[in-house]
Amino acid sequence: AAFGASYLVRTEGIFWWALFLLLVTVVAVKRRQRWTTPLLFALGFLVFALPYVFYLYSNTGRLMISGKTGIVVFLSPYFIELGGLGHDLLTSLDSTGREIMWLSPEQFDISFLQWVRSDPAGLVRLVRANVALAEEGLLQVLAGPWIVAAACLGLFAQPWRRCRLAAEAFWLAALLPLAILFISKVETRYLIPAVPVLLVWTAHGLVRLAEWLVGTWQEVHSLIRPGTAPHAATLSRRVAAVAVLLLVVASALALRMQLKTARAEQAGLTPSHQAAGLWLAENSQEGDAIMSRAREVALYADRSLVALPRGDWTTVLDYGRARGADYLVIDSWEIDELRPQLA
Repeated sequence: AAFGASYLVRTEGIFWWALFLLLVTVVAVKRRQRWTTPLLFALGFLVFALPYVFYLYSNTGRLMISGKTGIVVFLSPYFIELGGLGHDLLTSLDSTGREIMWLSPEQFDISFLQWVRSDPAGLVRLVRANVALAEEGLLQVLAGPWIVAAACLGLFAQPWRRCRLAAEAFWLAALLPLAILFISKVETRYLIPAVPVLLVWTAHGLVRLAEWLVGTWQEVHSLIRPGTAPHAATLSRRVAAVAVLLLVVASALALRMQLKTARAEQAGLTPSHQAAGLWLAENSQEGDAIMSRAREVALYADRSLVALPRGDWTTVLDYGRARGADYLVIDSWEIDELRPQLA
């Protein structure tokens, strides 16, 4: 049921459900258990997931697990070329010239497999761009190079014997569903499920590093003062103390990185959008509609939102009039960077 709820939040949740369903089934077969557990596991997911699948079918006439696949395929070439600014292409008009692609039923006619067959090199470029984004997200926002290095140390410092092989295989399998991000659009927040796994490996890495530091110091100390080897319990306490110290250092580095990221994100906020929304809340009538690319304007104004299409002034005005827009809100950055045709 929890995986079904996660699927409703993010479509990728279905891949974690499929992975764990496979694991539950393998355990049931290996232990020669009844099929009750796998069936209940599958049923709990389907109770939550199927209503959404039926909803998509009733509105599109197609069986699909996500209504965003076509949009992702539509955006992919622009994402490769323009980076994050490629999202603005969502407001391009469809072939009818009357609706933006984000709201157009034409998005459901776009096939991912057809796109791959027609442009396999484009898929390679998309994966490479997403790998770069994932690297940036992990190293500069979520974890940082020191945490990643400690995680690698914990993962590879010791050989994977039979018992540990099963444990590491579980953690690695838990990361597999994230692979779907590399053929869509990686955003840092989508990588958060990898953080708990990374922290498990980081903890192992800090312990291994502490063992190396204490062991090396002990060897050096025994050379200087022979016959002074401590008891095993003393060594264990020293390893634990050093590991805690390393944890404090790693936490301080991570906190410093998070503060730096927070300042950078806050610098990118646009307070004028809030101010515009609050002004409209006081100076517009209930039932008025606001046309804007910035959805927060309509949110603060407590008014209906009309999308701002990508096009010239004639396109913008025709689209707004057709949907009853009363106000148009656009800032200088949008005109300079995204919509120079409106200048």
